[in-house]
Amino acid sequence: MRQTINYIKDTYGSFQFTCKDYDTLIGLMKHDKKNTAGTINFTLLSGIGDIKINQTASKEELMEALDFLREGAN
Repeated sequence: MRQTINYIKDTYGSFQFTCKDYDTLIGLMKHDKKNTAGTINFTLLSGIGDIKINQTASKEELMEALDFLREGAN
C-alpha cells in the first residue's frame, strides 16, 4: 500500500493537510455521487481487476486512513 501511495504522490502530486482538516475532508467526501442516504460509499480494489463496489467506512476508519496517508506513507 505504501508503494501505491508513493507512486500516486510522485505521479500526481499531493497536498498538505493536518488532523484539523479531517472533518472538512470527510464533509467533502459526503458530496460524491456514489453515496447513498448520507453514507459515504467507496469503490475499492482488492486485487488486480477485482473491485468491491459500495464499500463503507466509519468516521474512525476514515480518520485512520487519513492518518496513514498523511504520516505513514512517507
